[in-house]
Amino acid sequence: MDLIRQALKQYFNFDKFLDHQQDIIRKIEAGNDVAVIMPTGAGKSLCYQLPMLIRPGYAIVISPLISLMKDQVDALERRRIPAAFLNSANTVSEQRDTVKRVLNGEIKLLYVAPERLDLPAFRNLLQNCPPHTMIVDEAHCISQWGHDFRPAYLRLGAIAGEFKIPQICAFTATATPMVRKDIAVQLKRPQMEVIVAGFRRPNLRFELCNTPKAEDKEALIDKILREPKPTIIYAATRKAVDELAGNFGVIAYHAGMSDAERTCAQDEFMNSPCPVLAATNAFGMGIDRPDVRRVIHYNMTGSLEAYYQEAGRAGRDGEEAECRMLFSYADRYVHEFMIDLNNPSPELVNSVYSVLRYEAARHRSNTIYLTLEDIVPLTAAARSASQVGSALRLLEKYGYVARGGRADARGKLCFAADIGKLLAEHGAEKTQRSRFISRVGGMFGNNETAVTVEELSNIAGLNIEQVRRVLRTLDGDCLRWEPPFAGSSTELLRPDEAELEIDFSEISDKRNFELEKLDQVLKYAQTSRCRQSFILEYFGEDSSGWQCENCDNCRGNYAVGRELSKEEDAAAKMLLRIVSKLNGRFGAGKICAVAAGKISPDIAASRLDELPFFGVLGDFKPARIMAFLRALEEANYLARTGNPLYPCLEITPEGKRLMQSKGTVCKLNLYGVSPKNKEAAKSSGWEWKFFSK
Repeated sequence: MDLIRQALKQYFNFDKFLDHQQDIIRKIEAGNDVAVIMPTGAGKSLCYQLPMLIRPGYAIVISPLISLMKDQVDALERRRIPAAFLNSANTVSEQRDTVKRVLNGEIKLLYVAPERLDLPAFRNLLQNCPPHTMIVDEAHCISQWGHDFRPAYLRLGAIAGEFKIPQICAFTATATPMVRKDIAVQLKRPQMEVIVAGFRRPNLRFELCNTPKAEDKEALIDKILREPKPTIIYAATRKAVDELAGNFGVIAYHAGMSDAERTCAQDEFMNSPCPVLAATNAFGMGIDRPDVRRVIHYNMTGSLEAYYQEAGRAGRDGEEAECRMLFSYADRYVHEFMIDLNNPSPELVNSVYSVLRYEAARHRSNTIYLTLEDIVPLTAAARSASQVGSALRLLEKYGYVARGGRADARGKLCFAADIGKLLAEHGAEKTQRSRFISRVGGMFGNNETAVTVEELSNIAGLNIEQVRRVLRTLDGDCLRWEPPFAGSSTELLRPDEAELEIDFSEISDKRNFELEKLDQVLKYAQTSRCRQSFILEYFGEDSSGWQCENCDNCRGNYAVGRELSKEEDAAAKMLLRIVSKLNGRFGAGKICAVAAGKISPDIAASRLDELPFFGVLGDFKPARIMAFLRALEEANYLARTGNPLYPCLEITPEGKRLMQSKGTVCKLNLYGVSPKNKEAAKSSGWEWKFFSK
């Protein structure tokens, strides 16, 4: 057993790799720069985690969300893998301890947000103890042609060069050929190898529903939800989410809710047996519920990248699930408005910049404390805070301003009650509030003090969110707290430059590109060909005539009850035998994987890959096998059993009679394409030795 397989068993307790993993891991272990495009649930994380464990040094993992970092590190720590994260949820003392562990060689995977690489303390760590590898998670964020562009990602390539980081590996679930190319360019690794794998999802049924009016959408949602299944409904706006929650009594989730409200909504969705959640695209990244049976798009998305990523959250357990888009051409105008918002005009950008320079001169300070809402009435070309925000992001990208964090500003704190009594009452520090009062009160007494939330976190030994909760609870009781400036401060970096040197033609190109992506969604809605094949080709994967045999277009082309060829008859009987041997314990997704010989986390965990008939239909594509299973169920040779929410397949008496006889399968409702020659050649020589008693 080689070192990689030993590590797989030692750290993850797996005996086998999933499809595509081993090849990727060997390339990373060899020191190659790779960009891996694989759907969520295909095992991307292990591809970079495992090789880091068998090499000297450590890797930094660039991750966009605190929740993602925490989930990854918690999972690794449960496996006793040395990993940690640095972010604003840590206290200062926790951050110091993590840095010390890195310097001592006790950490193999260090998770950070891209913005942290600009902080002096972290740059000092990179200088004194550079990592061997930079892992860029959610790498589509690095490309302005991607659907979640994030400016801080743009500096990663330069930072890797500055600190001489030998290897960069990028991972994402969705990236078009243009985005893949841009990832390599922005990371300054032009020879980076691109690996695309695992995008075909034959268990997902894609369907488009024409709903030109709002009442059409409401009526269809009402009809769909009558059958209870774990469901996500994506809507384009917060208003639409709130209306869905109010009209249908479902869980709501969007960025306008408080942190506590969103956490509560997420917990309810993850822990309820059959939840329905309405959400904007703020929901999803890091969500790992495998048994989502439905994803409904109440509005069409602005790109196929966003659609496939969100729809792909259905059926991650490999079992059948449905992905419906409720299509109305009017939704296009919402996305066109958002495109205009995210690509500000030269007039707007120049106007915002002039306001900032005027305010800086008036206050004799290059740091300006104005919220986005404050700037709107001062800017003739701006109609909303969102427009001002888009202009500021552009000015930041071109180096004219720097946006400060909210934790940087100082609030005013003063204990109102007798400090001696407070310290005596809370000296035991049994709660977070008591710890805060004891430690902070002991340091400041009754004096009014200007202090940041981060400083209070360090003094109290609580993380920043805990400090904020304590301050909200105690304000007006035993202390007074005047919060710091509520917005992000804006610092002028080149205040003497009155004229902007910005390539606005590039912004125009980006706007046109986003409109083209929107047009691709419209083409998807209007196509008569296989919907999943359409998406795969959009992402640059060669479908070679492959069809999912499951979407509304494919199923609309089914032949009604046609006779089977000799090879198809043999395949159908083979599936009946497999279902019989599995004894009604598994759903169509696992049965399909067993027959096709596809190893997934669930298959490995259930040890189904050790069955003697695993892969016996390996020359048949999974989509074809799923079509056979559906057709056999329609013909009453197979039936569903067990929990209706998570149905398994069992063989019926009619199926048993056919399996035991020498007769042929009756006409089946199969997609009207004959088996390929290689399938026929394989099937004509099948033997039933796998099922001998």
